[in-house]
Amino acid sequence: MTTALVLLVLVVAATFAGMAALTRVRAANLAFRYEREGRDVEVDGGALNILELGVANAEGPPVVLIHGSGANLLDLKVSLGERLARDRRVILVDRPGHGWSRRIARDDVDTPEGQAIALSEALGRIGVERPIMVGHDWGGAMALSYALSFPEEVAGLVVIAPVSHQPARTPALVHRLVAMPWAGRILSEVLAPTWGQMAQRLALKRSFAPQEVPGYFADSVAAALELQPAAFASDAQDIVALGPFLAEQSAYYRQITVPLVIITGDEDAVTPPAAQAEKLAGDVEDSRLVILNDVGHMAHHSSPNVIAFEVNRLADRL
Repeated sequence: MTTALVLLVLVVAATFAGMAALTRVRAANLAFRYEREGRDVEVDGGALNILELGVANAEGPPVVLIHGSGANLLDLKVSLGERLARDRRVILVDRPGHGWSRRIARDDVDTPEGQAIALSEALGRIGVERPIMVGHDWGGAMALSYALSFPEEVAGLVVIAPVSHQPARTPALVHRLVAMPWAGRILSEVLAPTWGQMAQRLALKRSFAPQEVPGYFADSVAAALELQPAAFASDAQDIVALGPFLAEQSAYYRQITVPLVIITGDEDAVTPPAAQAEKLAGDVEDSRLVILNDVGHMAHHSSPNVIAFEVNRLADRL
Protein backbone atom coordinates (compact mmCIF):
# COMPACT_ATOMS: atom_id res chain seq x y z
CA MET A 1 0.00 0.00 0.00
CA THR A 2 2.80 2.38 0.88
CA THR A 3 4.67 1.55 -2.33
CA ALA A 4 1.54 2.14 -4.41
CA LEU A 5 0.98 5.49 -2.74
CA VAL A 6 4.59 6.54 -3.37
CA LEU A 7 4.26 5.54 -7.04
CA LEU A 8 1.04 7.52 -7.35
CA VAL A 9 2.68 10.61 -5.86
CA LEU A 10 5.62 10.24 -8.23
CA VAL A 11 3.35 9.90 -11.25
CA VAL A 12 1.34 12.97 -10.27
CA ALA A 13 4.52 14.96 -9.61
CA ALA A 14 6.00 13.89 -12.95
CA THR A 15 2.78 14.85 -14.74
CA PHE A 16 2.77 18.29 -13.14
CA ALA A 17 6.45 18.77 -13.95
CA GLY A 18 5.94 17.74 -17.56
CA MET A 19 2.96 20.04 -18.04
CA ALA A 20 4.82 22.91 -16.38
CA ALA A 21 7.76 22.38 -18.75
CA LEU A 22 5.43 22.41 -21.75
CA THR A 23 3.84 25.59 -20.42
CA ARG A 24 7.25 27.26 -20.24
CA VAL A 25 8.01 26.29 -23.84
CA ARG A 26 4.63 27.63 -24.92
CA ALA A 27 5.21 30.90 -23.06
CA ALA A 28 8.57 31.33 -24.82
CA ASN A 29 6.90 30.74 -28.19
CA LEU A 30 4.24 33.33 -27.39
CA ALA A 31 6.88 35.90 -26.46
CA PHE A 32 8.55 35.27 -29.83
CA ARG A 33 5.26 35.34 -31.76
CA TYR A 34 3.92 38.61 -30.35
CA GLU A 35 6.33 41.50 -30.48
CA ARG A 36 6.08 43.78 -27.48
CA GLU A 37 4.32 47.11 -27.90
CA GLY A 38 5.16 49.74 -25.31
CA ARG A 39 7.90 50.42 -22.79
CA ASP A 40 8.46 50.01 -19.06
CA VAL A 41 7.62 52.99 -16.86
CA GLU A 42 8.83 52.55 -13.31
CA VAL A 43 6.39 52.70 -10.40
CA ASP A 44 6.62 51.79 -6.75
CA GLY A 45 7.10 48.02 -6.63
CA GLY A 46 7.93 47.45 -10.29
CA ALA A 47 6.95 48.85 -13.69
CA LEU A 48 3.98 49.17 -16.02
CA ASN A 49 4.07 48.64 -19.77
CA ILE A 50 2.88 51.89 -21.36
CA LEU A 51 2.18 52.52 -25.06
CA GLU A 52 1.75 56.06 -26.40
CA LEU A 53 -0.01 56.88 -29.66
CA GLY A 54 -0.95 60.09 -31.46
CA VAL A 55 0.56 63.56 -31.18
CA ALA A 56 2.19 64.47 -27.87
CA ASN A 57 1.16 68.14 -28.06
CA ALA A 58 -2.33 67.57 -29.48
CA GLU A 59 -5.03 69.99 -28.34
CA GLY A 60 -7.46 68.85 -25.69
CA PRO A 61 -7.01 66.37 -22.85
CA PRO A 62 -5.03 63.18 -23.43
CA VAL A 63 -6.95 59.90 -23.36
CA VAL A 64 -5.90 56.94 -21.19
CA LEU A 65 -7.30 53.53 -22.16
CA ILE A 66 -7.56 50.77 -19.51
CA HIS A 67 -8.34 47.21 -20.59
CA GLY A 68 -10.63 44.77 -18.84
CA SER A 69 -10.35 41.29 -17.38
CA GLY A 70 -8.40 38.66 -19.29
CA ALA A 71 -7.01 41.18 -21.79
CA ASN A 72 -4.09 43.48 -22.50
CA LEU A 73 -3.61 46.93 -24.01
CA LEU A 74 -3.92 45.64 -27.59
CA ASP A 75 -7.63 45.03 -27.03
CA LEU A 76 -8.31 48.76 -26.77
CA LYS A 77 -5.53 49.76 -29.17
CA VAL A 78 -7.04 47.99 -32.18
CA SER A 79 -10.62 48.96 -31.33
CA LEU A 80 -10.32 52.56 -30.09
CA GLY A 81 -6.73 53.67 -29.62
CA GLU A 82 -5.76 53.98 -33.26
CA ARG A 83 -9.00 55.83 -34.06
CA LEU A 84 -8.60 58.33 -31.22
CA ALA A 85 -4.90 58.82 -31.94
CA ARG A 86 -5.70 60.58 -35.21
CA ASP A 87 -6.54 63.70 -33.24
CA ARG A 88 -5.38 63.15 -29.66
CA ARG A 89 -2.59 61.93 -27.45
CA VAL A 90 -3.52 58.39 -26.41
CA ILE A 91 -1.91 56.34 -23.65
CA LEU A 92 -2.57 52.62 -23.21
CA VAL A 93 -1.51 50.57 -20.21
CA ASP A 94 -1.07 46.89 -19.48
CA ARG A 95 -2.53 46.49 -15.99
CA PRO A 96 -0.16 44.80 -13.48
CA GLY A 97 0.40 41.17 -14.43
CA HIS A 98 -1.21 41.44 -17.88
CA GLY A 99 0.22 41.78 -21.36
CA TRP A 100 3.81 42.96 -21.02
CA SER A 101 3.46 44.27 -17.45
CA ARG A 102 4.81 42.09 -14.67
CA ARG A 103 2.87 41.89 -11.42
CA ILE A 104 4.11 44.70 -9.19
CA ALA A 105 4.95 44.25 -5.52
CA ARG A 106 2.00 45.87 -3.76
CA ASP A 107 -0.29 44.36 -1.12
CA ASP A 108 -3.34 45.83 -2.88
CA VAL A 109 -2.26 45.13 -6.46
CA ASP A 110 -5.36 42.99 -7.03
CA THR A 111 -7.76 45.91 -6.44
CA PRO A 112 -8.76 48.76 -8.77
CA GLU A 113 -7.49 51.23 -6.20
CA GLY A 114 -4.04 49.64 -5.96
CA GLN A 115 -3.71 49.54 -9.73
CA ALA A 116 -5.00 53.12 -10.03
CA ILE A 117 -2.28 54.29 -7.65
CA ALA A 118 0.37 52.57 -9.78
CA LEU A 119 -1.07 54.08 -12.96
CA SER A 120 -1.08 57.56 -11.39
CA GLU A 121 2.65 57.19 -10.71
CA ALA A 122 3.33 56.07 -14.28
CA LEU A 123 1.31 58.89 -15.85
CA GLY A 124 3.13 61.42 -13.67
CA ARG A 125 6.48 60.11 -14.89
CA ILE A 126 5.57 60.54 -18.58
CA GLY A 127 3.94 63.95 -18.12
CA VAL A 128 0.26 63.11 -18.57
CA GLU A 129 -1.97 65.68 -16.88
CA ARG A 130 -5.74 65.57 -16.33
CA PRO A 131 -6.61 62.92 -18.93
CA ILE A 132 -9.94 61.42 -19.87
CA MET A 133 -9.87 57.93 -18.35
CA VAL A 134 -11.53 55.29 -20.53
CA GLY A 135 -12.01 51.83 -19.01
CA HIS A 136 -13.68 48.63 -20.18
CA ASP A 137 -15.10 46.01 -17.80
CA TRP A 138 -12.63 45.66 -14.85
CA GLY A 139 -10.87 48.67 -16.29
CA GLY A 140 -14.08 50.62 -15.80
CA ALA A 141 -13.94 49.89 -12.07
CA MET A 142 -10.32 51.04 -12.10
CA ALA A 143 -11.18 54.29 -13.91
CA LEU A 144 -13.86 55.02 -11.30
CA SER A 145 -11.38 54.24 -8.53
CA TYR A 146 -8.85 56.59 -10.14
CA ALA A 147 -11.39 59.43 -10.11
CA LEU A 148 -12.19 58.78 -6.45
CA SER A 149 -8.53 58.53 -5.42
CA PHE A 150 -7.20 61.40 -7.56
CA PRO A 151 -10.13 63.74 -8.31
CA GLU A 152 -7.81 66.61 -9.27
CA GLU A 153 -5.94 64.47 -11.79
CA VAL A 154 -8.90 63.49 -13.99
CA ALA A 155 -10.74 65.62 -16.55
CA GLY A 156 -13.52 63.13 -17.33
CA LEU A 157 -14.48 59.46 -17.43
CA VAL A 158 -15.81 57.08 -20.07
CA VAL A 159 -16.63 53.56 -18.89
CA ILE A 160 -17.60 50.80 -21.32
CA ALA A 161 -19.61 47.83 -20.03
CA PRO A 162 -18.28 48.61 -16.56
CA VAL A 163 -18.19 46.41 -13.49
CA SER A 164 -19.19 49.15 -11.08
CA HIS A 165 -21.12 47.27 -8.37
CA GLN A 166 -20.58 43.95 -6.61
CA PRO A 167 -21.67 41.15 -8.99
CA ALA A 168 -24.41 38.83 -7.77
CA ARG A 169 -22.43 35.72 -8.74
CA THR A 170 -19.33 34.62 -6.88
CA PRO A 171 -16.14 33.95 -8.88
CA ALA A 172 -15.74 30.50 -10.39
CA LEU A 173 -14.07 27.81 -8.28
CA VAL A 174 -11.10 27.71 -10.66
CA HIS A 175 -10.48 31.43 -10.15
CA ARG A 176 -10.71 31.06 -6.38
CA LEU A 177 -8.20 28.18 -6.43
CA VAL A 178 -5.74 29.91 -8.77
CA ALA A 179 -5.96 33.10 -6.71
CA MET A 180 -4.56 31.33 -3.64
CA PRO A 181 -1.07 32.59 -2.68
CA TRP A 182 1.13 29.51 -3.21
CA ALA A 183 -0.93 26.60 -4.50
CA GLY A 184 -2.57 28.91 -7.02
CA ARG A 185 0.70 29.64 -8.78
CA ILE A 186 1.36 25.92 -9.19
CA LEU A 187 -2.18 25.27 -10.42
CA SER A 188 -1.89 28.06 -12.96
CA GLU A 189 1.02 26.24 -14.62
CA VAL A 190 -1.31 23.34 -15.39
CA LEU A 191 -4.67 25.04 -15.82
CA ALA A 192 -3.67 28.04 -17.95
CA PRO A 193 -2.96 26.13 -21.20
CA THR A 194 -5.69 23.50 -20.65
CA TRP A 195 -8.80 24.73 -18.85
CA GLY A 196 -7.84 28.35 -19.59
CA GLN A 197 -7.85 27.90 -23.34
CA MET A 198 -11.33 26.37 -23.32
CA ALA A 199 -12.64 28.95 -20.84
CA GLN A 200 -11.27 31.80 -22.95
CA ARG A 201 -13.12 30.58 -26.05
CA LEU A 202 -16.40 30.31 -24.14
CA ALA A 203 -15.89 33.69 -22.45
CA LEU A 204 -15.23 35.44 -25.77
CA LYS A 205 -18.31 33.84 -27.33
CA ARG A 206 -20.44 35.06 -24.43
CA SER A 207 -18.84 38.51 -24.43
CA PHE A 208 -19.37 39.16 -28.14
CA ALA A 209 -22.93 37.78 -28.26
CA PRO A 210 -25.26 38.47 -30.00
CA GLN A 211 -22.49 38.98 -32.60
CA GLU A 212 -19.91 36.35 -33.48
CA VAL A 213 -16.29 36.62 -32.36
CA PRO A 214 -14.49 38.38 -35.26
CA GLY A 215 -11.97 36.25 -37.10
CA TYR A 216 -9.27 38.88 -36.66
CA PHE A 217 -9.71 39.16 -32.90
CA ALA A 218 -7.46 36.53 -31.30
CA ASP A 219 -4.30 37.40 -33.23
CA SER A 220 -4.79 41.17 -33.35
CA VAL A 221 -5.15 41.44 -29.55
CA ALA A 222 -2.63 38.68 -28.69
CA ALA A 223 -5.33 36.91 -26.66
CA ALA A 224 -3.03 33.94 -26.03
CA LEU A 225 -0.77 36.11 -23.84
CA GLU A 226 -3.42 35.94 -21.12
CA LEU A 227 -3.03 32.15 -21.03
CA GLN A 228 0.50 32.39 -19.70
CA PRO A 229 0.56 31.16 -16.09
CA ALA A 230 1.55 34.49 -14.55
CA ALA A 231 -1.16 36.41 -16.41
CA PHE A 232 -3.70 33.67 -15.73
CA ALA A 233 -2.96 33.87 -11.99
CA SER A 234 -3.04 37.69 -12.01
CA ASP A 235 -6.44 37.70 -13.68
CA ALA A 236 -7.83 35.22 -11.15
CA GLN A 237 -6.58 37.37 -8.27
CA ASP A 238 -8.14 40.48 -9.83
CA ILE A 239 -11.48 38.72 -10.33
CA VAL A 240 -11.65 37.32 -6.79
CA ALA A 241 -10.75 40.64 -5.16
CA LEU A 242 -13.14 42.75 -7.24
CA GLY A 243 -16.51 41.92 -5.67
CA PRO A 244 -15.68 42.75 -2.03
CA PHE A 245 -13.81 45.87 -3.17
CA LEU A 246 -16.78 47.17 -5.17
CA ALA A 247 -19.12 46.56 -2.25
CA GLU A 248 -17.20 49.36 -0.52
CA GLN A 249 -16.26 51.57 -3.47
CA SER A 250 -19.81 51.83 -4.86
CA ALA A 251 -20.92 53.65 -1.70
CA TYR A 252 -18.75 56.63 -2.74
CA TYR A 253 -19.77 57.14 -6.37
CA ARG A 254 -21.83 60.21 -5.45
CA GLN A 255 -18.51 61.92 -4.69
CA ILE A 256 -17.45 61.77 -8.36
CA THR A 257 -17.70 65.30 -9.73
CA VAL A 258 -16.08 64.99 -13.16
CA PRO A 259 -18.28 64.30 -16.21
CA LEU A 260 -18.98 60.59 -16.69
CA VAL A 261 -20.14 58.82 -19.85
CA ILE A 262 -21.40 55.26 -19.38
CA ILE A 263 -21.67 53.09 -22.49
CA THR A 264 -23.28 49.66 -22.39
CA GLY A 265 -24.91 47.15 -24.71
CA ASP A 266 -28.50 46.12 -24.11
CA GLU A 267 -27.54 42.47 -24.74
CA ASP A 268 -24.58 42.44 -22.33
CA ALA A 269 -24.77 39.16 -20.40
CA VAL A 270 -21.43 39.69 -18.61
CA THR A 271 -22.22 43.03 -16.94
CA PRO A 272 -26.01 43.38 -17.31
CA PRO A 273 -26.97 47.07 -17.64
CA ALA A 274 -29.64 46.94 -14.93
CA ALA A 275 -27.14 45.61 -12.39
CA GLN A 276 -24.18 47.78 -13.37
CA ALA A 277 -24.34 50.69 -15.85
CA GLU A 278 -27.84 51.85 -14.93
CA LYS A 279 -27.04 51.76 -11.22
CA LEU A 280 -23.89 53.77 -11.84
CA ALA A 281 -25.82 56.38 -13.83
CA GLY A 282 -28.15 56.81 -10.87
CA ASP A 283 -25.22 57.24 -8.48
CA VAL A 284 -23.29 59.94 -10.37
CA GLU A 285 -25.01 63.27 -10.92
CA ASP A 286 -23.00 64.45 -13.95
CA SER A 287 -23.40 61.25 -15.97
CA ARG A 288 -24.64 60.34 -19.42
CA LEU A 289 -25.89 56.81 -20.11
CA VAL A 290 -25.62 55.45 -23.66
CA ILE A 291 -27.30 52.10 -24.31
CA LEU A 292 -26.41 50.45 -27.62
CA ASN A 293 -29.02 48.25 -29.27
CA ASP A 294 -28.21 44.62 -30.11
CA VAL A 295 -24.72 44.94 -28.61
CA GLY A 296 -23.08 42.77 -25.97
CA HIS A 297 -20.14 43.17 -23.62
CA MET A 298 -17.51 43.95 -26.28
CA ALA A 299 -19.07 47.23 -27.35
CA HIS A 300 -15.68 48.73 -28.22
CA HIS A 301 -15.35 46.15 -30.99
CA SER A 302 -19.02 46.05 -32.00
CA SER A 303 -19.51 49.84 -32.05
CA PRO A 304 -16.05 51.49 -32.01
CA ASN A 305 -17.10 54.57 -33.98
CA VAL A 306 -19.93 55.34 -31.58
CA ILE A 307 -17.60 55.08 -28.59
CA ALA A 308 -14.88 57.15 -30.26
CA PHE A 309 -17.53 59.78 -30.99
CA GLU A 310 -18.56 59.84 -27.31
CA VAL A 311 -14.94 60.19 -26.17
CA ASN A 312 -14.33 63.05 -28.62
CA ARG A 313 -17.61 64.66 -27.63
CA LEU A 314 -16.58 64.64 -24.00
CA ALA A 315 -13.12 65.97 -24.88
CA ASP A 316 -14.65 68.83 -26.87
CA ARG A 317 -16.94 69.65 -23.94
CA LEU A 318 -13.94 69.82 -21.62
